[in-house]
Amino acid sequence: MLDTLHPALLDRMEIINLAGYTLNEKRHILDRYLIPEAILTAGLKNEHNYVITEDVKDYIIKNYCREPGVRSLKRFINKITEKVIK
Repeated sequence: MLDTLHPALLDRMEIINLAGYTLNEKRHILDRYLIPEAILTAGLKNEHNYVITEDVKDYIIKNYCREPGVRSLKRFINKITEKVIK
C-alpha cells in the first residue's frame, strides 16, 4: 500500500506498523462486544438460548476471519445470528 504514495509524501510521514489482534484478543472482543450486539440486532429475546462453544469460536476466528482486525468476524457472527433467528 505504501508503494502507491508519492515519495515526497512518504518522506514527510512516520510509518508505524501495528500487529493485528491475537486469537485471545479476538475471542475477548467476540464474547464481550460482537455476540451481545448481534443478539440485540437480531432481536433475540433470550440470549441464554444462543450459545457458541469456545471450540467453535476459535474455529471461526482461525478459518473465516484471518484478517488482523475484526470486521469480517463481526459480519460472520451477524450472519450466523440472523440464520439462528430464522
